[in-house]
This record gives sequence, C-alpha cells and structure tokens, in this order.
Amino acid sequence: MNYKKVKNIYNLREDAFLILSSIISAIEPGSLVKSFIEGNIYEDINKYSNIIVLGAGKACAPMAKAVEAMFPDKIKDSLIIVPDGYKLPTQFLNIVEAAHPLPDQRGLEATKKIINLIESAKDTDLIIFLFSGGGSALLTCPYPPLTLDNIISITKELIHCGASIEEINTVRKHLSFVQGGRLGKMVKGASITLLLSDVVGNNLSTIASGPTIPDLSTFKEAQEVLDKYHLTSKTPSKIIKFIIEGKNNLFRETPKFLPPKQKNYLVGSNSIPLESAYQTANSLGYNSVILTSTIDGEARIIGKIVAKIGKEIPKSNHPLAPPACILIGGETTVKVIGSGKGGRNQEVALSAGLELELDNNILVLSFSTDGKDGPTDACGAYVDSEIMLRARDLELNGHQFLKENNSYNFFLRAGGLIKTSPTYTNVGDIILVLTG
Repeated sequence: MNYKKVKNIYNLREDAFLILSSIISAIEPGSLVKSFIEGNIYEDINKYSNIIVLGAGKACAPMAKAVEAMFPDKIKDSLIIVPDGYKLPTQFLNIVEAAHPLPDQRGLEATKKIINLIESAKDTDLIIFLFSGGGSALLTCPYPPLTLDNIISITKELIHCGASIEEINTVRKHLSFVQGGRLGKMVKGASITLLLSDVVGNNLSTIASGPTIPDLSTFKEAQEVLDKYHLTSKTPSKIIKFIIEGKNNLFRETPKFLPPKQKNYLVGSNSIPLESAYQTANSLGYNSVILTSTIDGEARIIGKIVAKIGKEIPKSNHPLAPPACILIGGETTVKVIGSGKGGRNQEVALSAGLELELDNNILVLSFSTDGKDGPTDACGAYVDSEIMLRARDLELNGHQFLKENNSYNFFLRAGGLIKTSPTYTNVGDIILVLTG
C-alpha cells in the first residue's frame, strides 16, 4: 500500500502558497493569447494588412501586448481600457485607465473613442477585440436618454444585492449603447474577439457584458432581476421608464444575431488554473480532485459547505483519503447588509473558519485571481485552527464580523489575509481545501 506523508498545519500553509503561485503563473493572459493565436487563428489574422486592436478589462493590457508582439507592422490603431493601476508599457498601443467597479467619465470618453474607431474602420480592416472581467464597467456608454449617473447608481445597487454576475450583466446590457452585442453591430467588416472568462460556465455573452456577442436576454428579464432583488424603488426612475419602454418595443432589443464574419474565441477560463493547481498538489503528495469549476451562490454558505467537506475527509476518507486537496472554481456572491469591509473570498474563508473552529490539519483558502477581493487591498484569505485560536484569544466574535460583512478586519487582526500585486488577469475565484 502506498502511504502518503502526514501533513501538519505549517506544511499545509506552505503547500497552499506553492499551489497559489502555480495558479497565478498558469493564467498569464499574454501567454494564453499568444498560444491560442499560434495554435488556431494565426493565418486568419496575418492575411490582413491593417489591424485595429480594441478592448476593455483587467487582463487586456497583457492580452494587447501579446497581439502587438505578434503583429507589430499590421496594427494601424488601438485603444484598450484598463482599471487604474493596470496600465503596462507598450511599443505603440494606446492603453488608457478608467474606474472600476463603478464606471466614470474617463471610461465613457474612451468608449466613445472606440466607437469612432469602429465607425471609421474600412471594410478591409480586421478589428481584434479583447475582453476580460472588468470590461462591463470600463466599457461604458449609456443608451440615450440614460446618463452616466444613472448607470453608476444602478451598478452600486446591483453589486451589493447578492445578484449573480449573469443577472447583473443582463441589466447592464439593456442599459448600454455598446454591450449585449451592440458594439459588434457597429462593425462593417470582419472582427475577431478574444475573451478571457471570469464567468461561471463561460457564457461568452456575460463576459464584460458581451459587447460583440449576440445576446439572448431581454428587457423583460432585466426587469425581473430588479424585481427579484427588490431594487425597483432604489433604481432611478429614468431607468425604470427605459426598461418598460424597451419591453414595449419602443427601444431596440440587444442583437440576437451577428454576421458570421465576426468570430469569437475563448482563450482562457477557470479550468486552466484548476488543472495547474491539481498537478502541483499531486506533486506535493496530496490526493487531489477538481470538485467543480462552476461553484456559485452566497459566499458564507459556500464557505460552510467547503469546511464540512474538509472535516469529512479525516473521518471517513471521503471524497479522498488524507492528505487531500479539494479544488473548487467559480465565483460566489455577497449580499451586503453590514457596514464592514471585506470581499466574497474573505467571507468564504471566515465562514469556513467558523465551521472548522479548532479542527487541526485543515486549511481553507479562497482568493480572486485578479488580485483584488472586494473594495480591499487583499485578494482573499486563508483560515486554519491557529488563526481561529488567535481570534478566540483576541476575543474576536467571528459571527458578528460575518454579520457585518467585516471579514477583512477579522483577518487583519487574526491573520490570514492574502495580498498580491495586481495579477493583470481574471478567471474567477479559486478555493483550496487542504487536509493533512
């Protein structure tokens, strides 16, 4: 029989960060774009004399740099919108910064310039669009007569109500002049869209709110999202009126079809870091499994569930015998009801810690691959028995911190925050459950 070495709590921590490092290395956007183009569409692009590179998202600076390096003599114009702090030096690409997660005037002005570049393009030009997570806020242009302030207001409500990203973007698409396939509708010639997915299930029309992807959602469904989360009374009256008039065909629906000369390709998703983590965990001596790449739901509920899985392993050897590594990908949500500071991954970890309590040799780590978890400087957190013991000694009431959506300050005092510099990528969230 092949016995594997027992891991203690410090082994688990060290291994968790080795796995985390392998994940970040595996999802470098420039490498993903280069590999995809070389293996699939290089000749389709190279036959064009003039290329225009446009895009928006957290990962789009390195994505654009990869295109620039491959076709330096063919790019005649460009404009890429990235969040503040995500701009990278390039040879000649035009990369600008704007606000995220709430749109701002800079994003609006940059989006108008992108529209102008599309409208001035020749039929013989190829437009390469690059989109990743964050693009919904960065590429912003309210559908007249809506205003930027209207969009900021509804965005605030949507991201705090606990709605899924698909639900949030269903509303966004119907209030936008460029999302939900409307940007693609402006293209006269050929286009290629390369997408890096941060969306559970990789629905292309949800990534960055699908500016160049046909959209099957409707004004009616946008209204249903507002009703479901009781947002109608909190939504600007101009938006309510616009959606009602859209339902009554006074405004055009989002495009349900786009010409076949507009091609769309997924270059990376949550499955890539999960596979890298799986290989790394195996090499470190763990029995490993990728449980799912499509987890969603309320963060505090998911945290409790993954902790229960961790507790089951040493008791029954299910789903794996220890030392074990359970890998989970996807994206949870948070319904903000308190005034604290935190993020969805920190809530997963805190909820898991409250379930684990002082159980030895179990570690839960949850982090966002874009390096930013909520409005904090952390990308997530990890929790184990030592952290929970320290919290008890400090008389930190974890249940109260969770109730107040104050997970950041819990881990700031008890330990466990994970901080990285911007990763310039975004393929959703990863949860690790390690048992010794």
